[in-house]
Amino acid sequence: MSNLKKVISQIKKYNNFLIVSHINPEGDSLGSQLGFAFLLKAMGKKCNIVNTQSPPDFYKFLPNINTIQTTIKKQVKYDIVCFLDCADESRIGEIAAKIDLTKPKLNIDHHPSNTGFGDINVVLTQSSSAAEIVYKLFKESGIKISKNIATCLYAGILTDTGSFSYSNVSAYTHQVAAELIETGLDINYIYRKAYEEVKLSTLRLLGSALSTLSISNNGRVAWMQVTRVMFRKNKSCIEHEKEFISFPRSIKGVEVAVLFTEVTKNKTKVNFRSNTKANVNKIASHFGGGGHQKASGCLINEPIKVAKKKVLAEIKKHLKHEK
Repeated sequence: MSNLKKVISQIKKYNNFLIVSHINPEGDSLGSQLGFAFLLKAMGKKCNIVNTQSPPDFYKFLPNINTIQTTIKKQVKYDIVCFLDCADESRIGEIAAKIDLTKPKLNIDHHPSNTGFGDINVVLTQSSSAAEIVYKLFKESGIKISKNIATCLYAGILTDTGSFSYSNVSAYTHQVAAELIETGLDINYIYRKAYEEVKLSTLRLLGSALSTLSISNNGRVAWMQVTRVMFRKNKSCIEHEKEFISFPRSIKGVEVAVLFTEVTKNKTKVNFRSNTKANVNKIASHFGGGGHQKASGCLINEPIKVAKKKVLAEIKKHLKHEK
C-alpha cells in the first residue's frame, strides 16, 4: 500500500475535520485548504476551515473562499486537525490558542523544513506546492476533479511556483497543470485575479519601497523595506507587498534578495529569495523561520532596523561559507 493510499485510509476513520494553514494566507495555503475541503466533502466528511487572518481580497475569486473563517464557533466539532502548507504547527498563529491541539494531527506539506509534527505526515518535499499534494490525494482516492476544485488547485500551484518559473517546478507539475486546465479552466482569468488586479495604493506603496532598494556584498545581496509609515502614507495594507521581492531579485549579479516588512514596532517579517546555490532556508531557519532552499521567510520580534542588521550579517556569513 502506497503512503498516499494509507493516508486516504486514515482519513476514512474520521468524520469531522478542522482545516488550518499558516498566517498571512496566500495562493497555495488557500488553494490547498479549499481543495482538501472539496476532497473531504466528496468522501462524505464534514469539515470547517479556519485561519488566523481572512483571505486577501484578490483571492476572493476562489470557489468557496467565503467558507474560510477566523473564529471557531462553539458548536463546531472535529476529530482531527489538518495542517495544510505549514512547516510546523506554530505557523498557524494566534488561532492555535482556540484549537484543541491534543486532537490527532494530519500534516500535509512540501517544505523541506517541515518538522514532521503530525500523527499522520504527508510531507512531499519534491512537490511544487501543497496544492500539488492535494491533487495527488484526489488521484489516489479516485474522486473526479471538477472545474471548481481545479481552480483552487491550479491557483495554489501557479502562485507557489512563481507562475511556473521557480526551481520547484518539475515535469510532473506541468502534467498536473495540464490535467487541471482540461477541466475547462480560464487560466488567464486566474492569472489576472492573482497578479494583475493590484490596487493603486499598492503600486504607490511599491514606489515608496523601491526608493529603499540597496545592494551589498559586491552586488551579491539586494534588499528593500516596507515600513508602517509607508503603509499609512499610501493608505495601503499588507497584501501584495510580498511580491515586491521580485525587484531586488531581478538585479543582475544578485544571489540573495530580501524584503523587510515592518509589521509592528517590534515585529519584522522577512522574505528571502535565492538566485544561486545559496540556501536561504538555512538563513531563515536561523531566525526561527523556514521554507525552501530558494524561497523562505521568517518573523523576527525586533524593530525593523535591528532585524535588518542581524539578517544582513547572517547572509554575509552564509555567503562567505558558500565561496
